[in-house]
Amino acid sequence: MYRLDYMFFKMLNFGLCII
Repeated sequence: MYRLDYMFFKMLNFGLCII
């Protein structure tokens, strides 16, 4: 199971990449 922090960070990074 991945940690929530890791998932959140990945999601944030993905959003930044899109911008």
